[in-house]
Amino acid sequence: PVADNITLVANPAARRLSGDIARIPVLGGTNAQEGRVFTIGQNNVTAFLQASFGGTAAAALIPAITAAYPIGSAGITNDYDAIGAIVTDITFQCPQALWANATALIGTPTWRYYYNASFYNTQGYPNLGVYHASEIPLVFRTYNRINSTTQE
Repeated sequence: PVADNITLVANPAARRLSGDIARIPVLGGTNAQEGRVFTIGQNNVTAFLQASFGGTAAAALIPAITAAYPIGSAGITNDYDAIGAIVTDITFQCPQALWANATALIGTPTWRYYYNASFYNTQGYPNLGVYHASEIPLVFRTYNRINSTTQE
């Protein structure tokens, strides 16, 4: 895509902070375990972080990141859980929070949602959790009704 500054702006974050955006109420959000679906098969936090951040940066970041996502903390029972949580935060939660805060800062009505419901009959495979786009079948009521729950 080419930024024409009409339908696609060159720097949307700068436009937002300057207030040069449409002032319409907005809603954005994330799922609790967005990153899990993108990290299937990853089972070594150190190797994942080294591959993600590279040599010198990884050496500086790995101790801080692994300390922030310790095995045994709530929802993190193994390296796959930790990697999924890291990707969820870096790729989804933090950018969404930055967007919402920047938008609210200029006076645009802003709401956030946090989806955290996981149902057996909506899982791509067991224990995938509240992965990226897992809410879509419930929002549009296209989920498998066999063995569905009253919460669905």
